[in-house]
Amino acid sequence: MKLFSILILCLFTFSCSKINISLALAPRYLSNKIDDAFDFKSEKVSRLRTQIEIDLLNSKKELAKRLLEHLDQTEATFFTNEPTVESLTMLLNQFSATQTFLLQSFKPTADLTLKDISDKEADDFKKFTDGKFLEEIEISKDKKSFLKKRKSGFLNTFEFFLDDLTDAQENTITEFADKNLNYFADRILVRQEYSLLFYNKLKSKEPVLEYFLNNYEGKKFEAYPNDQKKYFVRLFEFEVLFWKTVSEPQKKYFKKVLQNYREELVKIANSQL
Repeated sequence: MKLFSILILCLFTFSCSKINISLALAPRYLSNKIDDAFDFKSEKVSRLRTQIEIDLLNSKKELAKRLLEHLDQTEATFFTNEPTVESLTMLLNQFSATQTFLLQSFKPTADLTLKDISDKEADDFKKFTDGKFLEEIEISKDKKSFLKKRKSGFLNTFEFFLDDLTDAQENTITEFADKNLNYFADRILVRQEYSLLFYNKLKSKEPVLEYFLNNYEGKKFEAYPNDQKKYFVRLFEFEVLFWKTVSEPQKKYFKKVLQNYREELVKIANSQL
């Protein structure tokens, strides 16, 4: 159910100079992703695209301001002070608050998406998600493939912000991903369970909007809450140690990436609607 996170991803997937372009593409991209899951009629997809455009227009300045605050906190965490588990936890909580803001800002889109879902559309949703989870579960059973997939996610993120990594840094990332494979596999099952409960509510015609907003992507539907908390502690401990291996050229590159984002986000935050 990673539907609304695309609006955050749009800001960080493309180069900084193309943030406005990626945001302009977001309504079509997001409406198509929703349609992939439910196979709506073209008329509803068109209405969804229009609603997404409206919600994005109403929220993008505030979103840009919030992301600028994230940049401030990120710079303070990594450059004013040395990162700690506590400071990284604060960053996570700050970002979670922005996700809540984003979900509430796009509540009209969610409402339109989930309103009057037919049995066929609910079944199409289940078929779509079942296929996705089956693929993920099969990959998780092959340790080599699963490790490669999970490691690549970490590598892509670190390389984006730090440019080239050393062999030692890559090995450290591989070790962390390897030690947490069981947790990653469990997360697939948590999301699968949430998806099934969501489908059952759709089929029984229960109100699902608030359920969806409150339980988005399983973040509050938590079958293993302690496991998740422990994972984030492990992740932040790893990041604290990893930062000690970051060279001055890598830190300089990281600052440049953050500054490029800052310049583009300031333009959006100060733009006229």
